[in-house]
Amino acid sequence: MTETFFIVLVLLSLHLSLELKEDPTPVRWVGLGLALGLASLLRQSMLLLVPLLLLWLAWEHRTDRVQWRSLALPVVVIVSLILPWTIRNYVAYREFLLLNSNGGYALYASNNPGLGTDWRNERVVVPVPKELAGQNEAQLDRALTRRGIQFILADPERYLRLTLDKTLEYFRFWPSRDSSAVSNWNRVLSFGLYVPFMVVGLCLSLSRWRSFLVLYLFVVGHTVIHLLSWPAPRYRLPVDAVLMIFAGLAVVDLAHRSRLWLRRPAVANRPISEPRGHERAAT
Repeated sequence: MTETFFIVLVLLSLHLSLELKEDPTPVRWVGLGLALGLASLLRQSMLLLVPLLLLWLAWEHRTDRVQWRSLALPVVVIVSLILPWTIRNYVAYREFLLLNSNGGYALYASNNPGLGTDWRNERVVVPVPKELAGQNEAQLDRALTRRGIQFILADPERYLRLTLDKTLEYFRFWPSRDSSAVSNWNRVLSFGLYVPFMVVGLCLSLSRWRSFLVLYLFVVGHTVIHLLSWPAPRYRLPVDAVLMIFAGLAVVDLAHRSRLWLRRPAVANRPISEPRGHERAAT
């Protein structure tokens, strides 16, 4: 499982992006490339979010005339980390395969017509078509990708209904009869407990949306990628980690409001009387 390492690298990438927004330095550009490159080695889907982060940084510095070679630094580092594995794949298969061959099967299996519009059917393993037997990993990845796209184009309505059902599964925080008691308690007492704070924090952040924009981009981008392919709840964990920032924002706001309420003078219910100083003076 790569979640722990991937989440750390995601948070580091977002942190460095925010640092680069305020103070772009060559060291930070290289650091961003290392974080994104290593994250991409763990999860190839991260490569789809790299252009999003770099475009956001380019937009933030559009008036600062940040040189394009600065934006190119992280790209060079990412390519340097990926290239050895691409070369290795070509040597092994004599075919182009960027990093791994999981994407094709995920797209094919998660949109297979056999699922209908109920994502719970994914528990039945979708076999690789017999006619593709004997193909190497690179060939199989391309063939399954094409078939997955064909499934989508052949019946867009079914695909949209299936995606809606995937969304419910992806964000499930309530108990399920298909899960064990331990899994249900874990789900309710983790994501289920945090969801209200995450939502409130997101609402509170809207007044300063530019400060949080890169976090919005990651949350939306990462979620869309997995809803359109394979929405396993564990793939949501990096999004949860980022949303915890918004949950923290809600908790801080709640603590501030509570402190103000506790310090509020209880004058409203006090009977009207003369000040004690006046009483002593009269005595």
